[in-house]
Amino acid sequence: MHNAPAGIHSGSPPQLANRVIPLTLGWETVPRSVSLHGDTSGFKITEPVPAVLVETPAGWVLLDTGYNPALVRDPLFAERFYPRGPFPLLPGVADPLEDACRYAGIAFDDIVLVAVSHLHNDHVGGLRHFARRRTPVAIQDAELRFGMQTAHPDLERQGVFRIDFDDPSLCWRIVEGDTDLAPGVSALFTPGHTPGHQSFLVQLDPDAGGGGYAFAFDAADLDENIDREIAPGGLADAERETAVASIRRLKAVAAARGLVTVPGHDPEAWPALITALGGAAPKPPTIPAGPEPPAHPAVIIGQPALVVVDMQQAGYLSAEESGIEQMTGFGERVRRLAGLLQRCRETGLPVIHLQEVHRRTLADLGRELDGKEGVHFVEGDTGTAIVAELAPLPDEIHIIKRRYSGFFGTDLEIALRSLSVSTILLAGELTDVCVLYTFADAHQRDYHVRVIEDCCGGSTIARHEAALDAMAYLQSGARCSTADVLAGLDAQDSSGMVTT
Repeated sequence: MHNAPAGIHSGSPPQLANRVIPLTLGWETVPRSVSLHGDTSGFKITEPVPAVLVETPAGWVLLDTGYNPALVRDPLFAERFYPRGPFPLLPGVADPLEDACRYAGIAFDDIVLVAVSHLHNDHVGGLRHFARRRTPVAIQDAELRFGMQTAHPDLERQGVFRIDFDDPSLCWRIVEGDTDLAPGVSALFTPGHTPGHQSFLVQLDPDAGGGGYAFAFDAADLDENIDREIAPGGLADAERETAVASIRRLKAVAAARGLVTVPGHDPEAWPALITALGGAAPKPPTIPAGPEPPAHPAVIIGQPALVVVDMQQAGYLSAEESGIEQMTGFGERVRRLAGLLQRCRETGLPVIHLQEVHRRTLADLGRELDGKEGVHFVEGDTGTAIVAELAPLPDEIHIIKRRYSGFFGTDLEIALRSLSVSTILLAGELTDVCVLYTFADAHQRDYHVRVIEDCCGGSTIARHEAALDAMAYLQSGARCSTADVLAGLDAQDSSGMVTT
């Protein structure tokens, strides 16, 4: 059972915090899609890297610790930990956390507790300052297990550097769920961005002005995540739905307690908070201006067609039953795709259904059993049928395939050419297998291809995201959302373009 957040216990009133000092420990220039799940704008933004000092009756509490500057400034470390860049931007030439605390007039020995929202490199790089001081470091049990039990290469690909926190001299204070941390400071369990992410609630004493803050950290990077309830773009071993549920819960708790919800990396909201609290918000170092990014291509170019890949009953089965590992959320993807399919049918947009089917003799499975997949999609088996909500209509094209790509050994290209299709709107399962190979073959045949990422599911979330990145590498603007497609269809409708 989770502990209740601070301030909701019965009995005597709890002690509250005295003040907060927001810190900026650096900046990172990232694609907007890193902060907004499904964003296809192609824009990059320079986001602040936050931390917060909280003065409590028990002493100072530090929420998050920024980067480890040695991993950024040392060329060999930088090559190892930031091989693809861009490098983080750090203020000045000294240690950012040391400088920020010194400027605030606070010594590390004054800090009685450190709490980390999660283990990404821009949040735990300063833990080394507290290892030999034996300062307690509060972290969710699920997050620490994720950081300690995941293989090093997988962690580093997700921006989690074990060198930052795998230190036997750190004094972990492991918590589970919503937990009081210090007078007026509590942790709110907000998984999604990472498995054990926690946000922090700070309630201020009335003598200090009252109210307080709900610091989202990476549960919500931007104001837009909060306002529109959009998951952050980077999800480690979690579902988008989990991240959205955490945003909604954070908003509800903050509203119930009269707290201002503060996003973790918003380039406008974070400096505004510092200024409102009487500080001077630092600005990121000036970097040379690069060339203007190319105009982002339209979602739909010319005649579109919706191609639905392998939305079969196996999605509702376990990996043992279906022979295929599959990330959760299949039912939600079916419902979302059913709505899009209905819109396409109403507007006369061509729809093509792909279905993988293998003969009962398994003679046509070929090399498909050489990897992680077991026997799957055998004719007549329960998992082979297309789900009822997405079943083809009699006048829609339905293509049986024996291999991953919808083009291999089928008449898909004949169908597309006969419909004069220019843009393929691609949805279905699995993102990292059949969707990816169909995308690649379509790309090589010079189609514009848009993969509707919230209508696709991979074998795992990590492989799903990696496949989407691979497709975006092949075509600018390849990644899109259901909302993007609907907006594109609306634009075509308003232009009077005929789609049949």
